[in-house]
Amino acid sequence: PICSQLRQPDSLEPIVFTSPRDDYYQSTSSGSSSQFSAENLPDDNIAPDLDLPAFVLRQIAPEINAEDHNIVAHILTSLDEDGLLRFQPLEISQYHHVPLSRVTNIIKQIQYCEPVGVGSTSPQEALLVQLEVLSKTQEIPHYVEKAIQEGMDTIGKYHFAKLGKMLGISTSQAEEITNFISNNLNPYPARSHWGSIRQGTMARPQVY
Repeated sequence: PICSQLRQPDSLEPIVFTSPRDDYYQSTSSGSSSQFSAENLPDDNIAPDLDLPAFVLRQIAPEINAEDHNIVAHILTSLDEDGLLRFQPLEISQYHHVPLSRVTNIIKQIQYCEPVGVGSTSPQEALLVQLEVLSKTQEIPHYVEKAIQEGMDTIGKYHFAKLGKMLGISTSQAEEITNFISNNLNPYPARSHWGSIRQGTMARPQVY
């Protein structure tokens, strides 16, 4: 395997390993060989299955200031298997001796990458980020944001009557709100790309 070339000097692109061109040669059943020419090969022989930190890094790299590289790497390598941040922003700011606002701004940039909500510190925060993004393209039912802010436990347990009483709405309205959240939002952002169940024994992804 050989390393692919970075598109830009000092780029934050992850290093991608590609197979030699000989691996693209195919033999026919008659024993003769058919080769792909250099012109027919894809421009970027990039493996489609990136781990979560590399996938997010590729999206955010063009917008990152050079002085923030270490902070971004810290955040991305601190994501758990659900795409949530295992440390509080204050801890990261103290570790790097930078203002908290600088770290939160970087996290906000990451949260708007795919999968939306990645880098949030809780499922509730991930839902609110996704809701904000979704509101730009479609109308959001009333009380959805308030339900996420105040009724996370009832949403997760489908306690419609309790949620309705909490929000001052009917049980049927509470059910509609819960179904909207369930159908459009994901409290664990990474599951939409990297599986639907937790795997506590999964190896930590690496960013190179």
